[in-house]
Amino acid sequence: MSAKEKPIRKSSLLQANQVADYLWENLDFFQHQNRLLTDMVLPHDTHGAVSLVERQVALLREQNQEYKRSLQELIEIARENDHLNHLMHELTLGILEAPNLELLVETVQQALHCDFEIDVVVFKLFDNAIDSEKANSVDVDTDLQAILAEILFDEKPLCGQLDSDSISAVFKEQANGIESTALIPLSNKGILALGSFDENRFRANMGAVFLSQLSELITRALDRFPEEQAT
Repeated sequence: MSAKEKPIRKSSLLQANQVADYLWENLDFFQHQNRLLTDMVLPHDTHGAVSLVERQVALLREQNQEYKRSLQELIEIARENDHLNHLMHELTLGILEAPNLELLVETVQQALHCDFEIDVVVFKLFDNAIDSEKANSVDVDTDLQAILAEILFDEKPLCGQLDSDSISAVFKEQANGIESTALIPLSNKGILALGSFDENRFRANMGAVFLSQLSELITRALDRFPEEQAT
């Protein structure tokens, strides 16, 4: 039944929610109430009194702007992901082409520093695990023991802000200025430590899909050089 065929009962006891329910059931009501629509006004904090149609148009415009902003954000995220995938592809090729452990470590460090714009990139490899002059070895009995234990137990990257002592233990002479870190486990071989001067670059609640893939990729690559691993 349309709004023209279903008149509103006149009652002093009519409640606002009853009017709202009626309008929900008769969305075409104002199509047949031109005089009421013309005289009806809604208070507005900044624009004064406006007609219902004007208010609806304003709301639709606001929603449209919000949809545009959301769409633009999704487009930017898609572009960033596409760029990240391209860089990851190039890094993968570089790792596959590395003829020895020294060049593997150098390739990873250079790509993460230059292409991914990570301020500090450090390999921390366990003593007697892998012999590499470009990777810093670390004794599990040092101050890093607790940090390494947590990362290796969870087998997941650890991102966020470390205390100054932990940052110094991980990055040594390169620790100055580091505000956020990502520590990536490399199976039983050690960790890859990433440091940023931006405190928001690596966050505890950030997604770690890329870092996890990087961990698996480098770990598999290290297995390619068993002859360079210390016995």
